[in-house]
Amino acid sequence: MQNEKSASAVAQLRYSTSRLSTICAEGGLKLISYDRESYVPNLPVTVANSDETETSEGLIVERTVEPTIIADGQVVAMGKVFLKKRA
Repeated sequence: MQNEKSASAVAQLRYSTSRLSTICAEGGLKLISYDRESYVPNLPVTVANSDETETSEGLIVERTVEPTIIADGQVVAMGKVFLKKRA
């Protein structure tokens, strides 16, 4: 029963994310998530766990908490991410 609830929640989240992206695209906005990408200091994000990272080398984005929002090629809202060391 718990697996069914989890699967349902994941499906709902996936659908909601898809709808949000479609609606934003219609309004000229682009949402960018950086999950599992290499971290470079010039990404338009705030690092939520910056106190846990000593250097920016060898890090990847573990999870995007808030996507970066782009309109007409310009950043209108910085994203927020958690980083971790590359395995």
